[in-house]
Amino acid sequence: MALRNIFLLVSIILCPIAGVHAQADNRLQWVLPPRADQIPLGIPSPNTLMYRQDGQTFALIAGNSSVVLPYDSLSHNTDAFWQIWKNGLSGIYHSEKGELIPPVYEHIAPVAQTPGCWAFVVKKYGMTAVANDRNRLVLPWREEGYGKLALVGDSILEYQIREISYVGRSGGAVADAVARKQKPPDFQRISSDRYVLAYVKNGQVRRDTFRAAESFVQDLALVRRDSLWGYLRRDGSWLIAPRFQAAQPFDALGHAVVKAKGRYGIVRRDGSYLVQPAFHFLKPVSLLHFEFKEGERIGVTDTLGNIVLAAGQYTEFTATGPKAFAARLADSLLLFRNDGWRIPIHQVKECSGDSFGDQFIVKKSFVETGGRPYTLSGVATSEGIWLIPPVLGGYLWQRPHFFIAGVNIHECCSVPGLDIDKNQLGKYLIFNRKGQPVLPYAVEATPFVENQPYGVFKLNNQFGLFTDLGPGLDPEYDELRLLPNGWIFARRGMSRGVLKWVE
Repeated sequence: MALRNIFLLVSIILCPIAGVHAQADNRLQWVLPPRADQIPLGIPSPNTLMYRQDGQTFALIAGNSSVVLPYDSLSHNTDAFWQIWKNGLSGIYHSEKGELIPPVYEHIAPVAQTPGCWAFVVKKYGMTAVANDRNRLVLPWREEGYGKLALVGDSILEYQIREISYVGRSGGAVADAVARKQKPPDFQRISSDRYVLAYVKNGQVRRDTFRAAESFVQDLALVRRDSLWGYLRRDGSWLIAPRFQAAQPFDALGHAVVKAKGRYGIVRRDGSYLVQPAFHFLKPVSLLHFEFKEGERIGVTDTLGNIVLAAGQYTEFTATGPKAFAARLADSLLLFRNDGWRIPIHQVKECSGDSFGDQFIVKKSFVETGGRPYTLSGVATSEGIWLIPPVLGGYLWQRPHFFIAGVNIHECCSVPGLDIDKNQLGKYLIFNRKGQPVLPYAVEATPFVENQPYGVFKLNNQFGLFTDLGPGLDPEYDELRLLPNGWIFARRGMSRGVLKWVE
């Protein structure tokens, strides 16, 4: 009976289920419709869901046939690896390769949380060993275990008993010199002004010494030799040899602020200048803008050295998203588009944007008839358009796909698309990034939202799902839990099911 049910489920996997609890967004699709006789197990991998039904354990793989597994329980570990249990003992199962290590150990754990991990720490009878992905011991049983376990390259394991040693994937010893050739070089700090980098060149280990060095980022590091800074590759070669009095790391566009001959400019990764050193001071405001200084005044230039905002009595500049920036003048903020156009929003007290889109939260100052000041929040764009008018008197925060606001609407105003009581302590409104309400009512407790275009809300002590387009699942569940890789666990009474977010 159980096997027949699983084949039925495979035929409908990742397809909308007619007649199963209402859902308005077809990107939310039932993979395991709620039933009382099934129990989802652990956290699913990107494409595989494990569950138990009628005393058997099943692997339900998207787009493939299902598999009946002879285990008591499973839990997703990393990538395609699953930890399995049978009769209280543990092993490792791979979604594509099947059982790698049978459940014969009291404890098992991967050496590294990486897709290509092949070494596993195993324990039994108070002893510790390390097995490979074919269940062969590469390090023998010891009461004390092993220290500093780490993978080096694709086939070497680093470990420590009294000193650092290395072993291969089949268990054979690996010479120190061989292993070090596969380890990415890094700086060793010898003293306050001496950093040493050891690397392999032409089969020989070489060492270079620097007065100062920063950590490698994407295999590139800022280093100082004598009094000048340069950019060093991890293999010991120079991207740009030392020639700057000061330098900053490259940003995501491959630009870096540097100082040469007493002036600041912007250099490219090939060593050529994007902006010649002509400024007395220069620091990044965003990927597209830099603060410069003229006497005691500051302004904004772009990545080509064009003046976007002339120097003035500003105190600081901040990015407010990918298309705008803010300049603080006295006790208020002036908002500007990236090309320097003044955004016509005035009396701004605070402004916060992010990198997810052309929307930012604005706190705007107002004065009551009697002269008492107050602030209200809203959401605007770099064109000066209000997506959510500045009528919110309380909590307002942003996520990649949503804005969440406390229900505290000023008595004079309203929010388009909502007809609710203006002040409801402890309740919240949910808007998408276009400023549109995704639910026509206030919800209880803070909605649970991460970085996905969906989240969980609570109403009348029941849980539902919302998406950036509107309702997802009605609030009729006792539990809704967001899991990695687009999976969502649902429970109503004794019935349990699992949904998948499918773009």
